[in-house]
Amino acid sequence: MRTETIERTYYTVTELQARGGSGFTRALDEYAAAECTWQDWSDEWASLTALDKHVGYRREQWSRWASDSWGDTGSLTGKRAFAWLENAVLGPLRVPFGYIAAPGPLGVERRKHAKYGERPGTVPACPFTGYYTDEVLLDDLRDTIRRGGTVDNAMSYLHGVIERLCEEEMDHRTSEEAFIEKAEEEGWEFLIDGTRV
Repeated sequence: MRTETIERTYYTVTELQARGGSGFTRALDEYAAAECTWQDWSDEWASLTALDKHVGYRREQWSRWASDSWGDTGSLTGKRAFAWLENAVLGPLRVPFGYIAAPGPLGVERRKHAKYGERPGTVPACPFTGYYTDEVLLDDLRDTIRRGGTVDNAMSYLHGVIERLCEEEMDHRTSEEAFIEKAEEEGWEFLIDGTRV
């Protein structure tokens, strides 16, 4: 019978980085590969889906409107496109005006805020899903129309906006700084070859 004792040295991420070699690179590559699945289920796509549903836009290969009942809506530009933006997108989201009965010392401003938490006539922040991406999409819709684009252009360009946001987030999530921060936060330890234990 033979007994063999194996000694292993465990390194923190900063110790592994300080030692240099391929261990740190391998650990970073494995972390980045695991993070790549984030893009498929990110919140950004939920915001785009909610906006599409809100206005009745169906994304297909050629990004056409869902039905012929839209008529020439997709070709609207300028003031008519802004009217569509207000009537079809922003109008239904606005906090309604209404009398709020409040006794005694409540002033007019407080009565406005008492029921809804926001002023009547305003669009609540992040109205579709509650994610910041809702605001990015609305801003891009306004900008495309302001630059002279059609409603169809404005809606179809949003797919590219989401892809850009996801790429920016992936660049951050797979960066060396993000990896080190996550490893220190979670208390990960590694072997010299970069294998996480």
